Amino acid sequence: MHHQIKTPDAGWHPAEEISVDYGYFNWPLSPCLGTGSDGTVHALWFQETSTPELEPHQRNLEYRTGKYGVWTNPGDFLAGQSGGPLGSRVALDVSPADAPVLAWTRRDTVAGQPQPQQVWIARQGAPSAAPDEEIPRPESALRAWPNPFNPVVHLEFDLPSAGVARLEIFDARGRRLSRLVDGTRAAGLNTATWNGKDAADQNQPSGIYFARLTSASGTMVQKLILAR
Repeated sequence: MHHQIKTPDAGWHPAEEISVDYGYFNWPLSPCLGTGSDGTVHALWFQETSTPELEPHQRNLEYRTGKYGVWTNPGDFLAGQSGGPLGSRVALDVSPADAPVLAWTRRDTVAGQPQPQQVWIARQGAPSAAPDEEIPRPESALRAWPNPFNPVVHLEFDLPSAGVARLEIFDARGRRLSRLVDGTRAAGLNTATWNGKDAADQNQPSGIYFARLTSASGTMVQKLILAR
């Protein structure tokens, strides 16, 4: 993959190779470019490697910045996003304040079976001073364990005050399978369990599910992985 720029006074500059060599054969996918106000070029793409037999081997997410012909690698934070779960789409934008925002897709798999894709983003954040005291947990925080589970998952949530709460289970298509909580609950810690079955007492297959808590504090969703 190459990058080439044109300036009013010098015309087109020589093309610069920005591909990353992982050995054997490399196939850049879905390149995206963005430019900051200071002329810095931001590049995001997938670098897919192949075996000597040209079989796809691994997909890596690469992010580079270039200025005045010098490319640097500020993408160490993406090291955990390499490998098979990556999808095939990326996107990049640079704000007027020169803050880059990256987006990419990932595929979930359970027992080797493809699951719905998700979009992930990364953006730069300004450093802040350490707080003077412990940061409190979000109100109505929804937690699940074990996760992945088989066949029972335990759910717990905190309510800042007594009130109506609803806890429901949905599959990846958005179909409601079970309503675990529906009514007034006391303030503090509340618990519930889901046995991996729908309202008709039918066992559900391995896959991705979602627990949704609705209360006066708002709505929270927790992803669940059923691995039978």
